[in-house]
Amino acid sequence: MLFRKKPNDIFNKKRSKAFHHQATPGSEPGTLIAHPDLMSVELKMQLIAYNERDLVEVDISDPTEIKPYLEKYTVTWLNVVGLGDIDALQKIASIFNFHALAMEDVANVHQRPKIEEYDGCMFGVTRIPEVTGEELTLPQFSFFWGSNYVVTFEESFDTIDNLDPTRIRIKNGGRRQRLLRPDYLTYAILDTIIDSYFPIVEFYGSKLDDIEEKVIQNPSANVVVSIHNFKHYLMQLRRAIWSQREALRTLSEYTKTTDRDMRFFIRDCEDHTIQIIDILETYRERTSGLMDVYLSSISNKMNSTIKILTAIATIFMPLTFIAGVYGMNFKTDVSPWNMPELSWRFGYFYALGLFLVTGISLGVLFWRNGWFKSK
Repeated sequence: MLFRKKPNDIFNKKRSKAFHHQATPGSEPGTLIAHPDLMSVELKMQLIAYNERDLVEVDISDPTEIKPYLEKYTVTWLNVVGLGDIDALQKIASIFNFHALAMEDVANVHQRPKIEEYDGCMFGVTRIPEVTGEELTLPQFSFFWGSNYVVTFEESFDTIDNLDPTRIRIKNGGRRQRLLRPDYLTYAILDTIIDSYFPIVEFYGSKLDDIEEKVIQNPSANVVVSIHNFKHYLMQLRRAIWSQREALRTLSEYTKTTDRDMRFFIRDCEDHTIQIIDILETYRERTSGLMDVYLSSISNKMNSTIKILTAIATIFMPLTFIAGVYGMNFKTDVSPWNMPELSWRFGYFYALGLFLVTGISLGVLFWRNGWFKSK
């Protein structure tokens, strides 16, 4: 699924497990090592086989059950979910004669998107974007296609719903003649995966709008954390889609000599990746400017606070002066000019009134000039 709910997990900065496990340095090339986090995932194999007249969809428990379908149907699509069962993976590789190095890339789920040619088949790796709460993960999706088959591998059950649009296209019989070709089926799968990036990008676009609004209206330390996490997710998406674009370009060059019609469809996929890259570049520029906006907002907020405090201090300055003047210890009996107000019957009320008039006058003056406004 593209979006999975995870309550009370706002911008939890957890990197995908796909980039934390690799084979032990010095291991023999082609060694299959199950990812520790995927060993608990139960293996599930779903098979769709069809020709011009018939279509079957079955769940199989043993790889040896695949052979009759390969002999009977024009196209056989085997989708394998769960990469913890190394024995099953080796059986599948033996049936289809997959190269050991390609199978190693399937099991070690830290590969970048790519397309490679092997004897008798093509091999590819891509990544399917998923969002949990607001956290992005990019589980690996591997695939092979040959003369009459397509075999796909997924890390876990979380991504299985992403291929439903392709299954529906097969069952509805749309463009069945093209779908009778494994290369076109592979294109349909890739097209579905690449299109799954658009709602993710749109989702993060709306989150970027929210962050921008918070930066301007209520800049805080939490907003800075959100900005840094958002930059991390953009970097992950950009890295995945850039590699995907290069992989599609490789496939487009390959189809120049094998199938000109197919090249047009691959080029359409490549165009979608370019659209996503353009959007992500725009987001990255906006995100880079958010820190400047944040610092400007903090500075403006501080300036407003300082302005208000300055106004208050300015109001009390003349009052302090007046209090200081009338606090001087002059003797009125020595000279009638020595603070005559001290001997006046209403001198106290005169001083209070002078305080009040001065303070109110300055307050009104500052208010009319906008000094007490926060914006």
